[in-house]
Amino acid sequence: MSSFLELTLNIILHILILFTILSALFWYFIADISSTALSTEIEHAVEDSFGAIKRNMPQEQVLLIRSYIANFKQPLNVMHATYSKPDKVMLENNKWLSTTNKLMIFMLLLIVLAILITLKLNCGIYPPFLSILKENIAVFLFIGIVEAIFFFKIAMKFIPVLPSALSKDFLQAVKNGL
Repeated sequence: MSSFLELTLNIILHILILFTILSALFWYFIADISSTALSTEIEHAVEDSFGAIKRNMPQEQVLLIRSYIANFKQPLNVMHATYSKPDKVMLENNKWLSTTNKLMIFMLLLIVLAILITLKLNCGIYPPFLSILKENIAVFLFIGIVEAIFFFKIAMKFIPVLPSALSKDFLQAVKNGL
C-alpha cells in the first residue's frame, strides 16, 4: 500500500478517534463540571449582591422589603417552580447538538469504512488497519494522560472572570433601575 493511502487512512482514523474521545469527555464530564461551576458562581454572586445591598440599607428598609416579599410568597413560589426546571430552548439546543455530534462521529466512521472497503474490493489493497489503530490508540493514551494532568492540575484551577464581576453588574443594574 502506498504511503499516501496509509497516511490518509491514518489521519482520518486519528480524527475519528480524537473527535469521539473529545465528544465523550465533553458530554459525560466537562459539560457537568462547567454547568455546576456556572451555577455556583451565579449563586455566590447573587448572595454577595444582596448582602451588599442589605448592608447599605437602613434596618427599616430591610424590614419593609421583607414584608413586601412576604406578600409575594405565592408568585415567588410559582416563579421558583417555573424556573427550577430546565429551559426548553436549552434542552432542545443541547439535544440537537448531541445528535449532530453523534452524526459527525458516524459519518467519520462511514468514511473510514468506505476507504477500507474500496481499497479491499476495488484495488485489492489490504491496509494495515489494526496496526494503524493500535498506533493511534497508543498515541491517544499518552496524550490523554498528559491532557488529564494538565486539566486537573492547571485548567480546573483557572478563574476566567473575577467572582465579583456578576455582583458588580447586578448592583449597577439595580442602581440604574431605581
